[in-house]
Amino acid sequence: MIEQGEMPNPDFGHGLVTFLFIIAQIGFLIAWRWEGYGGILSAISIVLMATVNIIWVQAAKDSGSEIIFIIPALLFIYCWWRTRKQLKQDGMDR
Repeated sequence: MIEQGEMPNPDFGHGLVTFLFIIAQIGFLIAWRWEGYGGILSAISIVLMATVNIIWVQAAKDSGSEIIFIIPALLFIYCWWRTRKQLKQDGMDR
């Protein structure tokens, strides 16, 4: 954010990226209890955050590096999907 000793003026794009990052973190907290809802909320927020940062803000030299946070979100979604699949199989076997 700080370039050549000066902090750039924050605009709507920077605020939106920050808001989406906070929503992604809230999604991770929700995912500890409800894997599916939290994982989906985090994944959507992270994709939107990366898109806004790359297209609109273009602040970082390595734009798109925040997409690394999608890995835990996708793992939460995968665990939720596996749990649902296992519950369906256990329910049908009885």
